[in-house]
Amino acid sequence: MPHPFNRLGLAVAFLAAASFTLNAQAKVKAGPVAPSRETAAAHRAKTVAKGDLVDINSATKDELKSLPGIQDPQADRIIAGRPYLSKARLVTRKVLDTAQYNAIKKRIVAKQQAKQ
Repeated sequence: MPHPFNRLGLAVAFLAAASFTLNAQAKVKAGPVAPSRETAAAHRAKTVAKGDLVDINSATKDELKSLPGIQDPQADRIIAGRPYLSKARLVTRKVLDTAQYNAIKKRIVAKQQAKQ
């Protein structure tokens, strides 16, 4: 009688081979991926235009200016006050007034950067 671990090893090897084959077939059907000429900043600006959330801790000045009511002075103050523990800090630190904050609060986040 074969040992149960031998069966398990055989099953794992079969599943791995099947997965590899299916993955290779999917790549062949999709065709080669053309390299993107778009810069990271241009890509982020495009996603901001689609309504994605803007991270106030890492957004560029142009990305911040894409938010309603944010012009050069407000964008400069947001950048100068980084990092923010929460998006509400924009009001408590008097970077934006309450009306400006309320206009953009659903479109922003304050992601925390991992320490290296």
